[in-house]
Amino acid sequence: MFNNVYKHHKLGGVFVFNYLDQPHNILTEGDKIPVYLFNMKQKSLIMLTERIVFKDNLSIINAYYEKTESDRKTTRYIAALTKSILNKQLIHDITDNTQFQKESENMVMTVEGLLRFEVLTKK
Repeated sequence: MFNNVYKHHKLGGVFVFNYLDQPHNILTEGDKIPVYLFNMKQKSLIMLTERIVFKDNLSIINAYYEKTESDRKTTRYIAALTKSILNKQLIHDITDNTQFQKESENMVMTVEGLLRFEVLTKK
C-alpha cells in the first residue's frame, strides 16, 4: 500500500497517517469481554464482541445494532470487521522499505493506547 501511495504523490508531497500502537504485551489473546450498550430513551441496543489473534496480528470484531421505532418497527444491522494489530516496529519495518523519507512522528496518549502520527515525504 505504501509503495502505491508513494507512486501517486508528486515530488515533495506529504503523506500523513496515524495508527494505534498496540504492542502485544498490553493485549490479551482470545475473546475480550463483550460490550453491551442499551439506550432506553432511543429504544436501542448495541452488542460488540472482539477476538485478538496474535499469530495473524488481527482483531476480529462483530457488531449488532437494533433500534425500535415509534411505530414499533425494528431496524437491525449486523457487521463484522477485521483490524490489523499495529505497533511501532511493524510500521517502521514497512515504511523503511519504501522510498518515503520520514519527516516526523507525533504521539498522543489515549484511553485505547498510544496514537502515533507519521509524516512522510516524497523526495
